[in-house]
Amino acid sequence: MGRVKIIAEFSINHFGRIEVAHRMIHHAYHAGVDAVKFQLYDAKTDFPSHPKLAELRKCQLSLEQLRVLGKSAKRLGLEFVVTPFIQPKYVNDLVSIGVDAIKIREADNQRVELVQTAIDTGLPVYISHDPKKNETMKPPVAIPKKVGQVTWLYCIPLYPPRNYKELDYSRAYFYGGVSLHYPHIEPHLALAILGLTTHREFVVEVHVTEDRSNGALDNPVSLTFPEVEELVRHLKTVEKIL
Repeated sequence: MGRVKIIAEFSINHFGRIEVAHRMIHHAYHAGVDAVKFQLYDAKTDFPSHPKLAELRKCQLSLEQLRVLGKSAKRLGLEFVVTPFIQPKYVNDLVSIGVDAIKIREADNQRVELVQTAIDTGLPVYISHDPKKNETMKPPVAIPKKVGQVTWLYCIPLYPPRNYKELDYSRAYFYGGVSLHYPHIEPHLALAILGLTTHREFVVEVHVTEDRSNGALDNPVSLTFPEVEELVRHLKTVEKIL
């Protein structure tokens, strides 16, 4: 029987407020996800020319805040995943606070040193990949430390995708999971069903927000927690059938 692993990506929808992030962890737990994901970056250093630099700075979490949030997630039995942006040194920082896995975003999957450093940790590594940019689906560096360490996620890096025509459903057979950026459950559900026909485990990463009306920057690509709960319920049924 196949299994779907659901990662709730909080992105910057917590506004950089740790009390909101804690609340989102608990919502995710009650929705039935397997893992929660945060981001580590320094807006001023990593995105100095970004048009929304001020908002990104406001939303960034410190390493110590991430450490606290990781402990909160683990107490609930959730996997603690973090995406290090751009800089390899962030990977070592994340190892120091006890992350369970590392996620490489699509924009960074050809940064050789970053990917190599993530693989060298020996932790599970998820890598988003857009096949329209590059048909080669392999790490740009050394082979993984162990079989199954790296999971490639079929990614549509649009915020949000224009319509369902952006999807290539056949990709579910070749990738180990998806990171689609659709604010609806249907595409995630469809690709997961197809993925389970060829994979013992299939990863579904979804952006999540507390409230689409709260002004969070990534709301246009995010599900609400009730929608995540509905997605989990459908996927659990699919697991039993398949």
